[in-house]
Amino acid sequence: MDCVDARQDIAPGLFGALDDADRSALAEHLERCGACLAEHAELAEVLPFLELAQFSEPSEAPVPYPRAPDPRRAVEAVRAEAARFPNGTRG
Repeated sequence: MDCVDARQDIAPGLFGALDDADRSALAEHLERCGACLAEHAELAEVLPFLELAQFSEPSEAPVPYPRAPDPRRAVEAVRAEAARFPNGTRG
């Protein structure tokens, strides 16, 4: 087994999804390859946290989008502001 095959088998191995031959080949590879062993150890540390995650079904409700600004209200606001300062000066 080379590193490419080993890395593909690390996660299934940790989940117990490898057959005996693949599990044995992975174990042999990990004994002689420090890089793959480190990746195996790193993933093994993360797996317990997956058990803590709570997965739920996606909601049937659509995700609301923010409403687009109403151009009429913007124009009205500008006109009202202009009416407050008829000479164009503020203050």
